[in-house]
Amino acid sequence: MSPVHFRRPLFGLLPAMLLTALPALACDVAIVSGLASADGRPILWKNRDDSNSFFQGLEWYPGAVDTVGGHVCLEEIFLPTRTHICSGGVNEAGFAVLNASVYADTTVEEFVNQDVALMKRALFECTDVACFEGLLAHWNDRPNSTDVISSNFVAMDAHGGAIMIEAQSGIGAPVRYTVHDANIAPGGFANHTNFNRYIDNPGVERRDRAAALLTELGEAGALTPLNVMQTVTKDVCGDDLASPPERFPTNLCISRAQTTAGVVITGVAPGEDPRLTTLWANPGEPSLGVYAPIFPAAHAIPQKLALRRGGASPLNLAIVFKEFGAYDNNGGINGLVASPLMDTHINRPAMERAQALATPIETVLAEETRAAVQRLQTDGELDPAALAAIAEAGADYAFQRYAIDPLPLSDYGPVATAVGASAAAFYFAGRLAYVNARWLARTVAQRQEVYDALRIAIEVNARYLPKQLPLERAALRRVIELRLAEAGVSD
Repeated sequence: MSPVHFRRPLFGLLPAMLLTALPALACDVAIVSGLASADGRPILWKNRDDSNSFFQGLEWYPGAVDTVGGHVCLEEIFLPTRTHICSGGVNEAGFAVLNASVYADTTVEEFVNQDVALMKRALFECTDVACFEGLLAHWNDRPNSTDVISSNFVAMDAHGGAIMIEAQSGIGAPVRYTVHDANIAPGGFANHTNFNRYIDNPGVERRDRAAALLTELGEAGALTPLNVMQTVTKDVCGDDLASPPERFPTNLCISRAQTTAGVVITGVAPGEDPRLTTLWANPGEPSLGVYAPIFPAAHAIPQKLALRRGGASPLNLAIVFKEFGAYDNNGGINGLVASPLMDTHINRPAMERAQALATPIETVLAEETRAAVQRLQTDGELDPAALAAIAEAGADYAFQRYAIDPLPLSDYGPVATAVGASAAAFYFAGRLAYVNARWLARTVAQRQEVYDALRIAIEVNARYLPKQLPLERAALRRVIELRLAEAGVSD
């Protein structure tokens, strides 16, 4: 068994299940074929959603297999347990995988979910999508029969592989979409959110909006990584401007209050050097943040993007500071400090100011990164140190240009990350207290609406729980039976 594949022990399962707050991971993912992209290279995209957190960073892991090399993960840290959660990533061989979690029917199934472990093992072991499909096909063999895989995965490799897979343990075989096949993917891409043919969760609005944007870009010959970053990942419900601009609802948008990061991975065409594979990371709400490049073959993460002990990265904090100016209350701190009744209405003028700041940064970085890599290829110096220098310079450029102005919070001084960790912590705590106080004042002023919402929530749960609890008991009983059978214990 791979060391990255962990399984939770049977004892303590029910108490842990009852005490653990499961995050909402309603992500968006897409895979674009190299046959459809503007430069002949495949593109992967993910918007990461988690309403319980906003700290994000990147980690690089050394390789366990020489032919695979090291890999990069977009990560958050669940602080109560110090658990690192990989949202997907890419390795030196050019294999990349991302997922959109599909909520299972019960909390028990969510607790034994192993989507992250599957992706981590694939990043350590796989050079192509066939390897990933093999892992997926046999994941629930003994001794892993109680594991639940419940995701829409997108994956690509350096050999032309580009697929999306709908996977759900215990219901049916994984459904595979090859985006090179025009009969399956007419636009040369496939995308999904947090539902599939097995589990009918909500999310179709965001999937359809992303599909429409990708189609428009493809028909215009403009399916480039930069356009995916700026046009798709940052989209806030298109041109729907019916709501007041200072209180615009984001729940059904691609980039929304619950979205904590964006990732766009540019692959290579068959025959190209896999070391050219590039991950573009926006470690915050995409519509308010900025992208910077990372190379898995650099064997390092730029300092401004690297995950710190507290679970954040410097660029992540800079983006979060701008989120504080665009929402009354924008979530919690990675399962440690919850903010109830999260506000999901964005201040569009603040968002537009952030995008006006980020767009030219990303445009310059896309061109400068392309030119720098081209020079390295010409000079024959495509080595880890040279790639790391390009990424470090790009992240520094993005941070310095983006973080100098907290936008609507400019009267509170420059972003404190620039003057030291202790000052940053103080500034962050102060801003968090400020936005929560502002949210509390609004809540008190609208207490009747809050009361009505709570009453409706109680009524809904009163109808829901009598139907759901038998399903939870049945799922728990099934897990126990399988674990006992694996241990050789009979009735």
